[in-house]
Amino acid sequence: MMQGVIANPSRTAQRFFDKVAITDDCWLWQAHKNVKGYGQFWMGSERGLGLAHRYVYALCVEAIPACLQIDHLCRQPACVNPDHLELVDSRENTMRGQNQAAVYAARTLCDYGHPLDGMDRGKRRCLTCHRERERARYHAHTSDARRDAQA
Repeated sequence: MMQGVIANPSRTAQRFFDKVAITDDCWLWQAHKNVKGYGQFWMGSERGLGLAHRYVYALCVEAIPACLQIDHLCRQPACVNPDHLELVDSRENTMRGQNQAAVYAARTLCDYGHPLDGMDRGKRRCLTCHRERERARYHAHTSDARRDAQA
């Protein structure tokens, strides 16, 4: 199916490319996928079951260092097109995603529209809201103390 992608495809590589459907943009994995939609591929008894996009990247581009992950630039987990795959560190991969950490990191305003411009124990916070909470807490405490003193 994928003649010419690699010079002398091994039997494993040929088995791999037999499971790929090429579209105008992505190369879509047609065989088994895990619950997150990433293709899974049996790489032989020595290497076992692995992720299809990691296999094709290592085969067609370069070996994958243990400290790096592969990001799908096309945001399609079933894609195994090496041109759509990029080596990144874990933080970069997370920040490029659609998860809660990435969404929060992209925020520049708090829920009330103030800038997230402060830091507290390594976390961003809204200084305006923090000042208002502290002011309200202080006044609640001082009014309780005055009331107790009058009694």
